[in-house]
Amino acid sequence: MSKFIHALGSFTTDGVVYPFIMLGGNPTQGGITRIHTEIIPLEFQFLDVNGELILDVDGTPLTLGPSAEIVQLAAESPLFQDAKYSIDTTQFTDAIQQASFFPVKGRNWHTLLTDPKVHKPVRIAVPFGKAFTQPEVIKTFAICLEFDFLGSQLVSILQSLPLNHLALFLSLDTVVYDGIAELLACTKDAAGTVGFHTVVGFPDFEDIAFLAHEVVEAVNDPFIGTSNVPGGPFTNFVPEYMNALGGCQHTLETGDFIEGLPKSSFPVTLNNFTYHPQNEQLIQWFSREVPSSAFQGAYSYPDTSLLSSPSTPCSSSVASN
Repeated sequence: MSKFIHALGSFTTDGVVYPFIMLGGNPTQGGITRIHTEIIPLEFQFLDVNGELILDVDGTPLTLGPSAEIVQLAAESPLFQDAKYSIDTTQFTDAIQQASFFPVKGRNWHTLLTDPKVHKPVRIAVPFGKAFTQPEVIKTFAICLEFDFLGSQLVSILQSLPLNHLALFLSLDTVVYDGIAELLACTKDAAGTVGFHTVVGFPDFEDIAFLAHEVVEAVNDPFIGTSNVPGGPFTNFVPEYMNALGGCQHTLETGDFIEGLPKSSFPVTLNNFTYHPQNEQLIQWFSREVPSSAFQGAYSYPDTSLLSSPSTPCSSSVASN
């Protein structure tokens, strides 16, 4: 068993070399990488203009967070447990990686998440003006939460966790906004960031769809194109492509294009519960390899029929999720 490490690689498109760094071991060398994982539920309480806790109808502090049942379902999901896919019986993220690196993967090559350590919920007091409700958009109680505030809270929590562990924060009915324009979009249309490893909401996203989207991206694009890693400054940048919303991207974000498509999720039933992790783009989609050398000549997985061709070139770029 190998340690929690990163793998260096690259592909070439139109004569340009695009290096990347991913979590896991070198696929050509085989072997198993196990990524230690922690689940941290978040509970939000809210302060009024006077700094006092806002109370619920029963007189207790109004609290928004995932129930113990939701947390348990996440911990027992296909992200951490084996399920049967066309390529193997394995975890969801590993199935994606095996499909991408199918032509070069060595013996017993896997990138696996350990059974997650589930923490007690972390309670966060949200100051007045950092969260807004959206009662006309979502039928249940939900909030639009300021990105910078949430980010500062997560950084504080992460300081107490091992650097070589993958921390997954779970919240409930929370959409994150960055700036006035996104706040207006959030309160009006429920549009904003619903998951990040640093997405906009679509009806096809259920249960672990957002979580699977971000976990697979965290493995494939852990540094999000940053220059502060070996191989920079262009690490994990790819040929610019048109995304599903009509904008352009140039980062190796494996879920961003498919998240805007109909039938973006893939049903997986475990323990009498049907989960809906999101389908993902394979690396051959980004490199525009024709035909694709991925499993079954696919550009997407587990639904290999979702994408029939590689990415479409684009002339401008926008920020990725």
